[in-house]
Amino acid sequence: MPFKETCPVEERIGLFRDYETGVFTVSELCRRHGISRETFYVWKRRRETGDPRWFEELSHKPEHANCCVNPRILSTYRKSRGRFCLTFRAHKKLA
Repeated sequence: MPFKETCPVEERIGLFRDYETGVFTVSELCRRHGISRETFYVWKRRRETGDPRWFEELSHKPEHANCCVNPRILSTYRKSRGRFCLTFRAHKKLA
């Protein structure tokens, strides 16, 4: 039996098409599509905003890094990197 080729975007649109018919409960739809109810409601809120691209996957990449290394510490690390061999077992000083 060949695999069913699906597109996540089309599946999301189909999910809400089924939801609008009123035939299925949210729980039934989530079970059929293999998603959590929380995910369903996130997508529903996104859809209700009126954004024409509500169905697209959003990146989970952070906008910026919250944990920046102090430049002084970073320069000290870079200077010492060549002098020491760091391993999981022990720190050995190179000759």
